[in-house]
Order: sequence, then C-alpha cells, then structure tokens
Amino acid sequence: MQYEIKIKSPASTGGSISLERLALLATSLQSIAKGALQIRLGGMSNWRGRSTLRLNNALEIRLRGIREGGTILDLECDSFKETLAGQQGDVFRPQILENLPALTPMALVIQSFHDALAEDGQEEHLDKALLHDLQNFKRVFLAPDETISFSNRGSLPALKLNKKVLNKIKTLEEQTPDPQSVIVKGLVETLKYSNSKVTIQMEEGRVDAFLPDTIKPVTIGKHWGKELTIAGIANYRPSGRIAYIQIEKIFQPGKGDDYFSRKKSSESTEHQIKRQHSEQQFQNNLGEIIGQWPGEESFQDLLKLLNA
Repeated sequence: MQYEIKIKSPASTGGSISLERLALLATSLQSIAKGALQIRLGGMSNWRGRSTLRLNNALEIRLRGIREGGTILDLECDSFKETLAGQQGDVFRPQILENLPALTPMALVIQSFHDALAEDGQEEHLDKALLHDLQNFKRVFLAPDETISFSNRGSLPALKLNKKVLNKIKTLEEQTPDPQSVIVKGLVETLKYSNSKVTIQMEEGRVDAFLPDTIKPVTIGKHWGKELTIAGIANYRPSGRIAYIQIEKIFQPGKGDDYFSRKKSSESTEHQIKRQHSEQQFQNNLGEIIGQWPGEESFQDLLKLLNA
C-alpha cells in the first residue's frame, strides 16, 4: 500500500530532505509501528529484545521517491496479511486478528496518532511507552510553524501534525501513571497457546499479566481456575486503568490480601463505563478457543518472534 508524507515549512527547500532528518523520521516511524503492533498482538508496546528477521520484514517501510510541493515523501509497505499470515495474537481479544491483517506499519502509525489525539479517549492500543514514542516525533520538526501530513489516498483519515499538536500527546503521557508495584488477587485464567501470559479475573475486572523467566508456565498452570495473589509491576492506560502487570511473585491468598489487592486506578466514571462495556463485548469463551486457535506457533513463540 502507498502512503504520502508531506513536509511544509516556509524555510524548506522543496523536493529535498537531509539524510540526518530522514534518518530521524525513519527511526521514529519504525519505533511507533513496532510498539503499535506489539500492543495489539501481546498487550504491551515495550517488549524489548533483539528484533528478528521476520519482525523486521513485517515492519518494513520503503521510500519510493521524493517530490516537490513542499517536500513529499512517497512510501510503501505491505499489509500484515502478507507478512504475518497465520500468526496468533491476544487470544483474549480475538477481534484484533479480524482487523490487523488489513493494516500496514504506516496504518498503525497513523491510527496511533489519531487514538492519542481523540477527544473520546481511544486508549485500548495506547500505553505510556507508546505515548512517549508518539510525542518524541517532535524531534523530526525543524521549525515551530512547520507541518507534517500523512495520507494514503483516502482509505484512512488524513493526519496533520505540528509541534503544538504533539504537546497534547506529551500532556497525555505525563498524565498517564508511572508503573508501580501492586498486589492483586483473583482467579487465574490461562490458555493452551499462551505460556507467557495469564489473565487475573478480579472483582473490578480482568487484568492481563506476563510471566517472568523465573516462573515456569507449569507453576502457574497448577492454579488454573483458582484464586491466587500476585505481586508485580502495574503498567497503565492513559485513563489510569491498569493495562497489564509484569509478574514478580505469586502467593497463596492470605487474609490481608483483600485490602492490598484493590486495583490502584485513577480511572474516571466515564472510562469505567466504557471499559465495562468493552469487557462485555470481549468475553472469553474458553471452551471454544482452547484447541481451536489457528496457526502452529504458540503465543510465547510469537513474542519471541517479536523480540527474540
């Protein structure tokens, strides 16, 4: 699919761009696209590690040419239907795989900016790390009155950015709670295809959680459908809702856990209503999912593909 990036500035020389600036632009686009893909597939944008060849191919954005009219960059990239065919994603959010194949790395970049700038709080695919990458795009700008526009011939809403717009994203990033230590208690849900991820069903709602290398899947698998206390680091959505927990330790529930396991959240009433409606839409039918999920690779293998 083809895309266009138009840079308009009173001081610019039409039809050219410095190699240094081009490198900044390319690095920023790749970082946003990678984080946006990871948050859709695994729930967290900052799964760090060594990139694999397959991930690099899936996130490839190619420069086809440069034109005048300001400075216009013609780009192209392949859809994930072509580059990630047969891959599994978050089995607790199966509708993601219905939408992802039609998207491209550039589409994820454009959607992520739209989500961060939306007035109605489109936060499901945002976390603090991805917001940081989005607002860090300001490094590409050379002047305050400069604009950078993205389009792809009408299949996505056009996007127009300037430094003032990116300051809104910086504010949103600053308002998003920093990761912090939490203790939660709830029923453990896990899936056959997810050796590195579990879901904790709490009174307040469902929370995704990721296992460290020190806790083997078989260890937490013994607690399937049972109540467990988990200590770890909570990462948040912009509304203050917990996005996911990085597990550090697991315990049998104790008498004092009910007090400590209250979800630390600054989530507004409006966001709570939206979240509860969303969770009703995405209820998990385990009997239908287990043993039927398409593809041959496990969810853990997918995360290894993302960052081996």
